[in-house]
Amino acid sequence: MPNMMAQRSHVGLSPFLLAMVAILWAYDGWADLAFVGGEVRDPQKTLPRALMIGTATWVVLYLGANLIYLHLIPVQASSTPSW
Repeated sequence: MPNMMAQRSHVGLSPFLLAMVAILWAYDGWADLAFVGGEVRDPQKTLPRALMIGTATWVVLYLGANLIYLHLIPVQASSTPSW
């Protein structure tokens, strides 16, 4: 079995910056919530509800995607190395 840590690949600046854009968009949504909080009617009720519904939506989407992956690529097929 070859040493996996010995295999290295050069990662350029462009893929790194592309990943950083996605990360900054994810954090920007949470930061913008503070700005929007003052403009919302009944923020004590609306903002927690929006946070719960948004988080629950992402959890369902994430778990659904993983179930699809497990259906398409069973664990038995993915546990055997192809080398």
